[in-house]
Amino acid sequence: MQWTEPAGKLVVVRERRSAGSATDRPYVMPRRRVVIFVIAGLLVFACCAGLAYTLIGNPLDPFDNRRFSSAAWRAGREESKARMARSAIRQMPPGLPEPQVVALLGLPDEVRKVVDPGGHKLPGAETYCWYLGSWSTYGFDSAYLYVHLDTAGRVISSEVDGY
Repeated sequence: MQWTEPAGKLVVVRERRSAGSATDRPYVMPRRRVVIFVIAGLLVFACCAGLAYTLIGNPLDPFDNRRFSSAAWRAGREESKARMARSAIRQMPPGLPEPQVVALLGLPDEVRKVVDPGGHKLPGAETYCWYLGSWSTYGFDSAYLYVHLDTAGRVISSEVDGY
């Protein structure tokens, strides 16, 4: 409400508002601002998850939550080897010669030809096996790192498997 005094000044008087008026409604954030906050939150989460994966590996895969180190592999027990098995696989691309595989991982625990003890057919001429322990909660009573070699002694493929 406003009026003009006789002296010509404009005077504004605020009326007392009753409960439930338009100015008593809570502030509603504009939709665009909500979208920006959601996108920013997702980006922060993705960056934190990426950093965690880079530093500690994949927490959901027990065979991929430690970086490969040849010295740690050779000195480690089955459980510590298992934690870096997928990282070790990434160190052995197809075509890598057998002497380099042995230089990285040391001598295998076993060398298999046609099938593993679980009856699974193995590819290649021979397969080098490193025991990774028992991982029953992940479906392996006995888990192995398999490195499959062709007749020329070169890596065909590598995998974590078992029975």
